[in-house]
Amino acid sequence: VIKSHQENGYYVYYNGKTEFIPYYAPSYNVYIMGAGDVFNGGMLAGILKGLSPFEAAFNASKQTAGFIQNNGIIKNIPSFEEIMRI
Repeated sequence: VIKSHQENGYYVYYNGKTEFIPYYAPSYNVYIMGAGDVFNGGMLAGILKGLSPFEAAFNASKQTAGFIQNNGIIKNIPSFEEIMRI
């Protein structure tokens, strides 16, 4: 289960354990339309690559940050491999 926590991040609950995953986003006003879709896609990609739900959410949060920092330009979303190097 993933629950957004307003402007701060996400709570991820899995297998009896809860972790807080912070948003990785700039403090200035940015383009956020589609950010949830990017997060969901990054989360699914991480799970399909064998990450735990917590690791997948952490990476998805970083991918979402890359998307919104580039004003919603899809081609600038960091790849899974790029995120794993950060």
